[in-house]
Amino acid sequence: MKIRQITAAVVCALVIAGEAATAACAAERWNGNMEGRNAESQNGNTEGPNVESWDENVEITAHRGDSSEAPENTIPAFEAAIESGADWIELDVGVTKDGVLVVLHDEDLKRVAGDSRKIGELTFEEVRRLDVGSSFGPDFRGVGIPSLEEVLDYCQGRVLLNIEIKYRKGQDLAFIPRLVDLIRQREMLDQCMITSFNYGCLQMVKIFEPALKTGLISSRPIAQPEIYTSADNFVLSIELIEPDTVNRIHELGKEVIAWTVNDQYSVEKCRKARTDNIITDNPDNIIPD
Repeated sequence: MKIRQITAAVVCALVIAGEAATAACAAERWNGNMEGRNAESQNGNTEGPNVESWDENVEITAHRGDSSEAPENTIPAFEAAIESGADWIELDVGVTKDGVLVVLHDEDLKRVAGDSRKIGELTFEEVRRLDVGSSFGPDFRGVGIPSLEEVLDYCQGRVLLNIEIKYRKGQDLAFIPRLVDLIRQREMLDQCMITSFNYGCLQMVKIFEPALKTGLISSRPIAQPEIYTSADNFVLSIELIEPDTVNRIHELGKEVIAWTVNDQYSVEKCRKARTDNIITDNPDNIIPD
């Protein structure tokens, strides 16, 4: 069997496994005995930073850059995020028709550029000509969609990156080893984390580069976080953030990242549960001085 065929088989198996894992997250709820941990939480005897110091210790991730100051997932948004003092930038990766990795959240371009075509239907040169800044404000007229290479070069040595793989059903995942190579070539393994809703994508990342950190994203309860050995961390929606959930993940030696935290009610949930990181659209002022 040729190497390409082997790789394709591995990709197929991992994606199917990832989809099954995602289904398991939706179907199962953890019903373990939490009485001991509940008592610890109520008494303030849980592991992790003290509540008083949480504000100083929690890491801040700028969601798609500082999207309150500039168009999301653009160089100006990443510049604003760095200026805000954010520890991390979260960004999304898509693939053009000619295989270029670009930074874009949606599958199509309707919301950001008024173009209903999908990113996979356009070449990078065609994507380059799109204006995603004017809708945000006249000062950003002409701002375009950056390639992942441009973003890596811009952010290298300046801020940590949470790079989300947007898996679309039936998508060719041959871009994952190229993504890993771009990071490895720049010696940015310790500056990046790859995240995805699809566990199979994370397994692929670990096959190509075990040292690259990963995070499993979920908006549904995860029944058994310990079985996701290819996930170094868990990225949970704010609805899932509870002390018991966070404590159990901490006991695995892994961190919890909460999304999307844009109000003080959500901040207080994270503070009480002692999450390690919060993803927010307002990195400059989400934690009051």
